[in-house]
Amino acid sequence: CEEAETCYCPSLCQLFRDAAQEISDTTAGANAGVTVDELMRQQKDKTDALERAKQEESQCRKARETLAIFRGQVEELKQGVKERFDDLRAAEEALDDAQYELEDLEDLLAKEEEAAASALKALEKAGEEFGEAK
Repeated sequence: CEEAETCYCPSLCQLFRDAAQEISDTTAGANAGVTVDELMRQQKDKTDALERAKQEESQCRKARETLAIFRGQVEELKQGVKERFDDLRAAEEALDDAQYELEDLEDLLAKEEEAAASALKALEKAGEEFGEAK
């Protein structure tokens, strides 16, 4: 500024200083945002949360391993059940076949018994006729 002219620079600079000081007062110093104690508490909380998360992760890994073992056991059991079911089905088919054969044999036996009874009657009759013929 020239001596003869009115200079607003000092006033303007003071306004800037006041505004900067006001902003500084709200973000720094004793009343500035979060205290060191609060930051340390937050750090401890976060550290504790991290430790809990690590423990949970470890438990999850163990549970996953246990589930993998269980899955393997279930697969083995499923295979065993399938094999037993196949054996059962084969045994039922064999039983059905045997029952049909038994029915056929029972029918044949009934016919043979009838034939034997007829032969016995014929033999008895022939014996009687022979006895009479003597």
